[in-house]
Amino acid sequence: MEKSFTHLVPYAGEHAVERTLSALKPLALKQYVTETTMSYRPEHWENMRQQLKQLGVTRQYVVIQPTARQLFKCWIMINSRRLLMPCSAAVIRLY
Repeated sequence: MEKSFTHLVPYAGEHAVERTLSALKPLALKQYVTETTMSYRPEHWENMRQQLKQLGVTRQYVVIQPTARQLFKCWIMINSRRLLMPCSAAVIRLY
């Protein structure tokens, strides 16, 4: 990674978002938005509803993603099993 950038923000144990935002300090911003959302346009929601309908998905569902790019964020297998086993009767498809 060091060869990918000309300058690196020093790491001092903070969260990755805080570390990245620290690069803005020289701008002396008085305030900035720290809240995050996953926002979608109404047409995106409608498109997704249509796709789900075409696939025959008519009920609410939950998506569980137990993996991550960083190994330390991955779920421990036994914990995944404890969470998912009670749900297995309601699973429609497992990809």
